[in-house]
Amino acid sequence: MRNISHILSENRFEIIIIAFLVVVTAFLHSYNMLNFPYFESDEGTYMSQAWSFSTSGKLSPYKYIYDHPPLGWIFISFWTHITGGIFAFGFSLNSGRVFMLVLQTVSSILLYFIARRLTDSRLGGLLTVLIFSASPLGIYLHRRILLDNIMTFWLLLSLFIILYSKMSSKTIYLSAVVLAIAVLTKEPAIIFLPVYAYIFNLVLRGGIGSISSLTTMDNRSIGGAVIWLLMFLFIVLLYPLLAFIRGELLPSDSGVSLVHTFLEQWSRRSGSFADIRNTDIWINIVNWLKEDPLYIVTGLAASLINLYFGLKNRNALVLSLLSISYWAFLLLSGFVLEFFIIPVLPFMAMNISYITIYLRRLIKRRYMSIGVVTLSVIPALSVAVMLFLMIVHYSGNVKDKFNIFSDDQTGPQKEAVWWLLNNTSDNMVIVIDNYAYIDLNARNTLTGRKFEYYWKVDFDPDISNVLLSNNYDNIDYVAATPQMIRDINNNPKLALTREALKKSEKVIEYMGNEWGVEIHKVFPSGNDVTLSGGYLYL
Repeated sequence: MRNISHILSENRFEIIIIAFLVVVTAFLHSYNMLNFPYFESDEGTYMSQAWSFSTSGKLSPYKYIYDHPPLGWIFISFWTHITGGIFAFGFSLNSGRVFMLVLQTVSSILLYFIARRLTDSRLGGLLTVLIFSASPLGIYLHRRILLDNIMTFWLLLSLFIILYSKMSSKTIYLSAVVLAIAVLTKEPAIIFLPVYAYIFNLVLRGGIGSISSLTTMDNRSIGGAVIWLLMFLFIVLLYPLLAFIRGELLPSDSGVSLVHTFLEQWSRRSGSFADIRNTDIWINIVNWLKEDPLYIVTGLAASLINLYFGLKNRNALVLSLLSISYWAFLLLSGFVLEFFIIPVLPFMAMNISYITIYLRRLIKRRYMSIGVVTLSVIPALSVAVMLFLMIVHYSGNVKDKFNIFSDDQTGPQKEAVWWLLNNTSDNMVIVIDNYAYIDLNARNTLTGRKFEYYWKVDFDPDISNVLLSNNYDNIDYVAATPQMIRDINNNPKLALTREALKKSEKVIEYMGNEWGVEIHKVFPSGNDVTLSGGYLYL
C-alpha cells in the first residue's frame, strides 16, 4: 500500500492530467451519442454479425463472404456478453455505441502516453488528446460502430507496447500480436506494418530520439525484428487458414471465397487521376475539409513538415511516416469511404502537437529574456484557439449544419422499427436497412415473417433465389432510408429492391433532421417512384 501511495504521490500531476483528458473525451463523445449521428447501415451489419456469433456461433446471420476478418465483431460480441446482452442499453445499436465510447476513452489514454513519449512532453500528450477528442469530424465518426474505430484502438495499443516495453523484456513482442489483431479486425491496418517494424527496430537499437543516438545494426536487433515479424505473420495467416479449413480460400462453384472477395474489393475503384474530381479520395477530401478544415489542414501540414524534421530527429520521422503512409494508401487505393480517415486522425493530432512543442522549445532557446515565458506559450496558445474554434464553431456546422450535441437522427429510425413490428403480418417479407436487423428479427414473434437486408435481397442466393424466387412480387414492404436509395441509384444490380420500390406506395414516414425512414407497401400495379438524391418522392 505504501508503494501505491508513493507512486500516486509522485505522479499526482500526471494523474490529474489523465483524469482531465478522460472526462473531456468521455463528455464530448457521449453527449447525445445515442441520438446523433443516424444509425448507419454498416453499424447494423457489424452488430448483427456480433449478435449472430453470440447466439449461434456463426460469423454472420447470412452467408459469411469474407468482406472483412471477423475479430472486430467477435470483440463486440464479447462486449455484449459481459454487459448483459444486446439489448442492455435499449435499442440494440445503443450497446455498440456505448462500446465505442469505452474504446475512445481508453484510446485517448493510450494516445496520451504515446504522444508524451514521442514529443518528450506532457504538454505534447495533453494537446494531442485534446485535438483528437475535440474534432467534430472525429466525434461524428468515433461514435459510429465501425471496424475502423476498433482497429485504431489495437493500433494504438500495439504502438504503446512497443514504446513502453523494456528492450530486454519479452513483452515487446506482444506488440506484433496486437498489430496482427488490428489487421484481423480490418485489413488496412497492415499499411502500418513497415512503420511499426521500423519503430520496433529503433527501440531495439535504443534509437527513439536523434539520429546520432542510434547504435549500429547488430545480430540482436536483426534477430529481434525477424522474430517480431514472424509472430505477426503467424497470427495474420490464421485468417486464410480459416478460409482454407472451410473450403472457401480459392474461388469455387459455391461463389464464396476469400480470394474472390479480395479481388472483387480490390477492383472497386472510382474515377482516375486523369479525372481526379470524380474519384472517391477527392470527393472525401473535399467533404473532410468542409467538416473539419482546421484538423485536416494543420494535420497534413504538420505531417509534411515533420518529414523534413525527420532528417535530424527520428521521433519526427516516425510521426510523419505514421500519417503520410496512410494518406498514401488512401490516395492510391481508388476506393475510399468517409470513415476511412479514422485511423490517421490520432497520428495527425500527434504531428500537430510535435510541431507545437518544437516551436515552444525553439522560442525558449533563442530568446533568453524576460519575454521568453510569454513567447514560449504562443504555440500552445495557438492550439488552444484552434480547439476553441473546432468545438464552438465547427461542432455546430459539421455534416450540413447539424449539431452533434443536440440533433436527433436516430429517433425516427427507432419509431419505424416499432411500426414494422406492430403493423406487419405473418408470412410477409419486409426489405430493410441493416440498422434495424437485430431489433426486428430478435423481437419477431411471427415465425413466417421475414425481415431481410436489402443488399442480401439481391446478392444472397438464399434470399433472392430461394425466398423470393427472383420476383419482387414476393416482397410486401420496403422500409427505405436515404442510404438505401443512394445505393440503389449507384448500383444497378440492386434490381429486386429497385423494382419493389417502383411498384410501391408510401404508407408512413418517420423523418427528422434530414434523415429517417419511409415505409412502402409493394403493389404489382403501383405507381413508379422517383429515386432522387437519397430521398423518395411519389
